[in-house]
Amino acid sequence: FCYIYGFLHSKDYQQQFANALAKDFPAIPLVKRRADFEGFLTAGKDLLDLHVYYERQPYADVAVSIADEKPSFLVDKMKFKRIKKGNRWVPDKTTIVYNSAIVISQIPLAAYEYTIGGKSVIELLMSTYKKSTDKGSQIVSDPNTSQRVKANPRYILDLLLRIIYVSTETVAI
Repeated sequence: FCYIYGFLHSKDYQQQFANALAKDFPAIPLVKRRADFEGFLTAGKDLLDLHVYYERQPYADVAVSIADEKPSFLVDKMKFKRIKKGNRWVPDKTTIVYNSAIVISQIPLAAYEYTIGGKSVIELLMSTYKKSTDKGSQIVSDPNTSQRVKANPRYILDLLLRIIYVSTETVAI
């Protein structure tokens, strides 16, 4: 299992079989050399530990700026800082504006290379943990009301910092 998990996360494998993977289940070839097998096995074990126990991982080595002495850790919608390039504004993925008091910067761009379904895991988290209202029913979805956030107001921020770490380490492995 760990060999397969490691193999599925290989960038070479993902690039070589990108078209097939978009249409079909992955095929897992057996490598010819024992050393290659052991390399994928070790990578798979490391990745499993990282992904299964993501909430136990350390925070990413990034800068967290908190403007208030007693900040709110509630989140409406996280977004990327925007910078001007030429005559247009573009997102700066090295900086996430968590809320009006908290900004996370110095995020390595490599962290965005860890993707699921074509979207970076960091961006998936950002799009999941936001307030939204269903247009038809007018039901409000508010991540700040979850039991985890009630037990730990920093939960979403802590999770984001851990996911940045997990993403960076996944790409490195």
